[in-house]
Amino acid sequence: SDLSKRPVLLDMIVKTLPELIGSDKPINRPSLYKTYLEGEIKRQKILKRRALLLTNSARFVLLQHLSLDFYTGEIENISFADAMTHIEKLVKPPNAELEAYTREFLTCSFLIRRRDEFYFSHKSIMDYLIAQGLKNEIDNGSPDAFGHQRLESAVTAFLAEMDPDRERLLAWIKSTRLTPNQDIPWLGGNAAT
Repeated sequence: SDLSKRPVLLDMIVKTLPELIGSDKPINRPSLYKTYLEGEIKRQKILKRRALLLTNSARFVLLQHLSLDFYTGEIENISFADAMTHIEKLVKPPNAELEAYTREFLTCSFLIRRRDEFYFSHKSIMDYLIAQGLKNEIDNGSPDAFGHQRLESAVTAFLAEMDPDRERLLAWIKSTRLTPNQDIPWLGGNAAT
């Protein structure tokens, strides 16, 4: 109900909720966002008759990495050259097609352009992607971004609904109780949150 107060998010609910009701997916915000984002990529392919170079999984890996870079403060925006570097590193397309992959990623990935810089089109989409990236870190036991800074409440709310591994979070709390890790100072506090 909180999401329906904003027109953009109400549109997302209207487009996505019937699909969630008709499936066996849980009806919660993470499922809503995931289904909506996947549906928008599908719409690009079908309605606009676009042949996309990036697979959905590659696109979402790139978006999660990008959102975590925004979250940790490593970047405030992304340029075409920065996006090209990310794509070359994570996707490894043929060199002759690197520019085409980059153009597609920047135009079909929930980013908006301001001058020569790109940002997420909506903060809640970025918050969802951050939470998904942090959940992956929890699942993998590698808190690279998770302990970098204090969790924002919107990200925490998404993460809690994703049902992270509580045993791992408890282990992280215990590991920092007596000797905090200076490289990831928020690890124990974020795990407790």
